[in-house]
Amino acid sequence: MFGIFGIIALFWNDIGEFNANSETTVGLVLVLTAALIASLGNMVSVRNSNQGMNVFAVNAWGMLYGTLVLIVIALVSGSDFIISSQPSYIISLLYLAVFGTVIAFATYYLLLKNIGPERASYVIVLFPIVAVTLSSLFEGFVWTPNVITGFVLVLLGNAILLTPTEKISGWIGRMRTEADEPA
Repeated sequence: MFGIFGIIALFWNDIGEFNANSETTVGLVLVLTAALIASLGNMVSVRNSNQGMNVFAVNAWGMLYGTLVLIVIALVSGSDFIISSQPSYIISLLYLAVFGTVIAFATYYLLLKNIGPERASYVIVLFPIVAVTLSSLFEGFVWTPNVITGFVLVLLGNAILLTPTEKISGWIGRMRTEADEPA
């Protein structure tokens, strides 16, 4: 609930622009669709992990299938398929391929394997925080009280969710013991 309320607080001003034909609505539909697809991907990753599949081999096949689908979409839509020879393009492409795909997916795959899909999927709530931070650094995003509130709620929700229940029980037990001790 902290994560949900945090996301609502982060985007409170944009939610006011919500109507059936707005860009905000299209963005919301895309985000919800992406979350659904990511959840399905989590289940496939868990299945692959349980079957002992190699994460790098699975990623390579996934990247190949994704590339083929994108080529078909580009051809069907009549889009030009242009690869720039500019160094900035090549560097960003390599960065996204190596760090943004191979390393990121391998790391997330291990996270799924170690803490389970329920807890690992909660990192999705952190994506808007990364987006707002990058917008602050590069686009002059202005922080408002609702953005700060959203940040705090999302981080608190993550802390609660990702803290092992044994630790929380221990903290609560110590607080009760300290509260019961005479002053």
